[in-house]
Amino acid sequence: MSFYPNESMLTSIIGSVLTSPLKESYGPFYAFAESSNISANVSEADSVTVVPLGPTTTAHHSEHPAAQNGSSAEHAEHEEGEEHHPYVILFLMVSFATGVLVRGIIKKLTWFKLPYTVVLLMLGALFGLVSARIPALQLYTALGRENPHVILHTFLPVLIFESAFAMETHTFLRSSFSILVLAIPGMCIAAAMTAVLATFLFDYYWNFKEGLLFGAVTAATDPVAVVSLLREVGASKPLSMLIEGESLMNDGSAIVLFLIMLDICKGTAEVAVGPILARFCQIAIGGPIFGIACGHFFVFWLSRIFNDAVSEITLTIVAAYFTFYVGEVLLEVSGVMAVVCLGVVINSKKTSISPEVEPSLHMFWEMLAYLANTVIFILVGIVITEQAAVVFTNKDLLDIFVLYIGANFIRGAMVMMFFPLLSRIGYGLSWQSALVIIWGGLRGAVGLSLALIIYQDPLLGSGVTRNVTIIGPDGNDVVVHKVVGEKFLIHTASLVFFTLFINGTTTAPLLRILGMSDISAAAKMNMAHAIAQLRETRNKTISMLKMDRFLADANWDMVEKYTFIINPYHKKDTDDKKLMIDEFLYPSMRYSNCPECNSRVFNEPTPKEHFEMANDARVRYLKTEKISYWRQFEHGMISAEAVRTLVGSTEVAADMEGAFLSIDELRKSWEVRGAFAWMRQRLETVARSTELDEEEGDLPQASWRQAIYRKVVNTTWFEVLVYTVILLNMVLMILELTMFDKMAKEDDPEHQARIHSMEPDHKNSSHRKLELLRFSVNIFFFLFYVAEAVLKIIGLGFCNYWSTHWNKLDFAVVLLSMGDITFEVCSLIIREGIDEKFKIISPAILRNIRFLRLFRFTRVLRLIKPMVPRILDFLNRQINQRLSLGYDIGKGYVVGEEEVAKYINHMVDHKQILESLKRLSDESRLMVIRDLGMLQREHPGIAIAVKTRQAVRSVLNNVRETITELKEGGLLDEAEYSRLEHIIDDRVKLLMVAPPYLPPLPPTELLKNIHWVGKNQLLVDHLESHAQLVNLDFGDKVKDYGDAPNGIYIIVSGMLRVECREPAKLHEEILKTGVLPNSEILAPSYEVSVLRDYVGAGNVIGEVGVLTGRHRDASVECETAVQAYYISNEVMAEMRSKFGEGPENLEYMMWRSIAMRVAINVLMDQSQYQSWTQQRIKIYVEKCFLPKLDYKKTFTAVDYLEDVILVQGKAMNPHTREVFTAPTYVPRTVHQLAFLTERRSSTSGSAVLPRLLVIPGADMPQTDIWEMMGYDADAIATKTVSSVASCNIHTKSSRGLLASRPSLSGANRASPSMPRVDE
Repeated sequence: MSFYPNESMLTSIIGSVLTSPLKESYGPFYAFAESSNISANVSEADSVTVVPLGPTTTAHHSEHPAAQNGSSAEHAEHEEGEEHHPYVILFLMVSFATGVLVRGIIKKLTWFKLPYTVVLLMLGALFGLVSARIPALQLYTALGRENPHVILHTFLPVLIFESAFAMETHTFLRSSFSILVLAIPGMCIAAAMTAVLATFLFDYYWNFKEGLLFGAVTAATDPVAVVSLLREVGASKPLSMLIEGESLMNDGSAIVLFLIMLDICKGTAEVAVGPILARFCQIAIGGPIFGIACGHFFVFWLSRIFNDAVSEITLTIVAAYFTFYVGEVLLEVSGVMAVVCLGVVINSKKTSISPEVEPSLHMFWEMLAYLANTVIFILVGIVITEQAAVVFTNKDLLDIFVLYIGANFIRGAMVMMFFPLLSRIGYGLSWQSALVIIWGGLRGAVGLSLALIIYQDPLLGSGVTRNVTIIGPDGNDVVVHKVVGEKFLIHTASLVFFTLFINGTTTAPLLRILGMSDISAAAKMNMAHAIAQLRETRNKTISMLKMDRFLADANWDMVEKYTFIINPYHKKDTDDKKLMIDEFLYPSMRYSNCPECNSRVFNEPTPKEHFEMANDARVRYLKTEKISYWRQFEHGMISAEAVRTLVGSTEVAADMEGAFLSIDELRKSWEVRGAFAWMRQRLETVARSTELDEEEGDLPQASWRQAIYRKVVNTTWFEVLVYTVILLNMVLMILELTMFDKMAKEDDPEHQARIHSMEPDHKNSSHRKLELLRFSVNIFFFLFYVAEAVLKIIGLGFCNYWSTHWNKLDFAVVLLSMGDITFEVCSLIIREGIDEKFKIISPAILRNIRFLRLFRFTRVLRLIKPMVPRILDFLNRQINQRLSLGYDIGKGYVVGEEEVAKYINHMVDHKQILESLKRLSDESRLMVIRDLGMLQREHPGIAIAVKTRQAVRSVLNNVRETITELKEGGLLDEAEYSRLEHIIDDRVKLLMVAPPYLPPLPPTELLKNIHWVGKNQLLVDHLESHAQLVNLDFGDKVKDYGDAPNGIYIIVSGMLRVECREPAKLHEEILKTGVLPNSEILAPSYEVSVLRDYVGAGNVIGEVGVLTGRHRDASVECETAVQAYYISNEVMAEMRSKFGEGPENLEYMMWRSIAMRVAINVLMDQSQYQSWTQQRIKIYVEKCFLPKLDYKKTFTAVDYLEDVILVQGKAMNPHTREVFTAPTYVPRTVHQLAFLTERRSSTSGSAVLPRLLVIPGADMPQTDIWEMMGYDADAIATKTVSSVASCNIHTKSSRGLLASRPSLSGANRASPSMPRVDE
């Protein structure tokens, strides 16, 4: 069974016989040869002898005895190939199973590890040795004897695309020049040096051309084992990228050199520099160009598919194989380089892939690459021992040893030759990394496949011996035998085996010797912090589960034993003792004892240690930002272009020493600049000067002139008439242009004179009539434009006529048209012989003024005016899209910084570095918030569009999660789930084309969007009637520090700056009393001197003060001009009294809104919620309620409650005496709280009453929630159903149904005990 593309169809057919008499067409990979013309391709000095082949030989010559049977032999071999099919499939399945077994064994062998590929190679070699001696087993190894193009064309696109698609694009692009240096000139130099070694040291009588062919075969590297090892030990990513990238690119360049030298060695190509360079450029340069083009095409296609895993995964497979085969077969360019560029382009634009599909896509390609590597390395081992070992002789042993040593020496010389350059470009190159690159130059399947191509070649392969005449030691000619194919296979297979077995297994010790596998102290400290946090979570979970009535009698000693988390960086960490982070500190950072007072003193790190810690914290900071941006994109919170911008800026910052994400670079995204902004400004200036203001008295005083203006000039019909005439004029001008040459000839003065000298019959011809008609039409259009200008001057007045730019343009067009008319009149005079007597106008003058006719085309400028609004619309759309993208980027950055704040305390243990990170994060976040506020002030429609899009996507995400929960709960079957998912996908697709600009809402609409207003239309009407709309200027003080509460402000537009001047003092008071600060910053930090934040449209100022009476803890100042609704204390008190009944009364809703903001900040700091996005936490908190705690001493909760947050006050666990101070999270293990709030005065003179926020479970009945809120559940149920019940029977049944209904989705179950608030 073999693989040969048909010449006419250019397709690959597995199963064609190797003895086919047809000419083989391989594309650039394949050689062209006729078995009947072998001798024609051999030089005159050589003669060819074809010897019989062994049993495993697949190439046959017509002189071979087996070929005498003709078609019968071919038929027999074809039938034998068909019998191999089931055995080959079984071989593949056994290979996959062997790979799984090997992976499992390697994971368990912690004391000694061999690379996965090396183990497979050894197993394949052992099986090949056995099959070579047992012919029956050769049925299973038939794949190893297939045409090598099967291996290349089947597995190579998978391996190349997976590597290119999985790599970090930014790192690859920055390392690209270094990669190209090693892959192209480095590969050529290594091949040339190998050619010298093979030509002069091997006793095979190869010439330099054959030696260079051998150098190309052995130049292709395959460092899979080394790259996986570097990733496992956490070595430098740039080093791994350099080795992997070189392997990808030098595979392509080595194949290019192989193809060129193969044709030269076979005599089918001209040995000339020009053709060789031309072909090299065609293959090596055309491949990347074709790959980039295919990449953009498939990216465009992928971007048009949404959330269809099957289609998107299939399309990537099509992309890889289509690019490879079309490049190789049709275009004759490098398919390898094309697929590399294809993978890089798709990887750089991977936002075109649906976020829901991307993990599955990566997993699919990883699986394909794993299966391909598994089969390839087993096949390599089989080929080495089953085919290469057959033709091995004892004489080759020394040459194999010399080749292995020489290959490593040559690679070392090549790397050292370019070391000065490599150390100065890209990421640089240290001498340790250079040694790893030298030693990691493993050979693999590509080189062995190329050797097999030579082995099976009819001219150079197995069974072909060349008789070469050389000069012997005595000076006489000596005829010797030269063998190429067998020796290529022997030495390539040996080099593959020894580099994998020796270099691959010794790379790990080399890394340890060079210190490149050592774990930094900063990494050890971070791991220690992580382990400490995991153990804390483990202990809390065990403590909570011990109180579960079903798990109370579990064997908790065994639970603690099996759940113990071992620190992988600390081998002696075997017991659950307190983790000593000091062990992982730098030596100079550890604590020391003072000799005088014997107290422990922290040692400051050295400058080098400080730099390493700061850099490690910086990298982790940027990595956390990057993860946050991708998470936001996956949830649809930011666009694809926004995440590419943010991630790209983060990657650029990570490569620069000491750099963070540049705010100045991000700011360019939302600044209005460039050609579009300039054009819009100019066009708007022109458009504003178009109309006159009639109210300002710009029109003439005469009534008849005003009548002409209003009834003629300034009417729609007149404007339509003018532009209709202009369009008609344009049509006639286009017709004249189509006959330009003829017209030019007719306008020539000499031609005019000849016409004039003709007989009168010729003058009165149809041509003359046509010219007169053309002249008359031109005069008509000219007079029409003059009449239009006259009417406008009469209607507007002479002075007002010149006040608009369009009238100036119209008049200029009329003046220029006069030049055209002048030329037409002169032409008519000469043509008609009117000036025959006086000869005033000569043909020479007419020839010189012929250019005046071009002025007619200036009439096209009149069409600019009606096009200006459409041009402005286009410019506005482009600018709005840019501003929308900028707002998207800024919003994504702010959310990223808020999520970074959750993890920043775990990034570094050094206080000074930690404070600098926090300060940088806060300052950068506030700068962007301020810029976004300014952008919203200037372009409110942009911000509204972005916010609306994010709100819609958040709702759809939550709905999608609910659909998934219903399916997992068995409430939806697969068909129903698919239909609902399809509906959500359709909504998301509509959102992707949402407009970038939405008009701002009227101020009254903002009142409906306040969280504590809800859908209470009576409350909205009351607010509209009592709220005062006030305008504030920049710098105005809205609230000052220490002010008594005087009402609330609802911001309509603009931005306010909130400042807390003494955060440390406020924090101390909060820790002491649990008071809720009267500030819009509900989570004050005590680590800065001044705490600052910005609030914009839709926010409310002064809510806490209205509810608690506490004086202001922060000042509020206008950062821009602000428009806001002001509602005084008296009005708020009136509304609280008027809307104070029912579970959702106004005061309760206001407290709930404030408590939710506090709870979100608290939950974000909890370890169990740190993996949640802020949006998910907000949705989770939305189902909360506030139990009634006035004048109560204790609070008791049961299993129905998910989480409890103490919003205000202090409480204690009566069982453990643990004290909780608001704002804080109450663990689930606490089932009772005793409130400790003292009835002493706060800043306002009132007591600090306790406030709890409770998040109920999914199965908590609504009636239980109402009773915890202090209301009669029966009365509320009766009131709720009274409007829909028609009789007592239905009223009772409705009450029962409502009482048993859960508060949220989920099955209702009986309550073991009622949650209650005790006296």
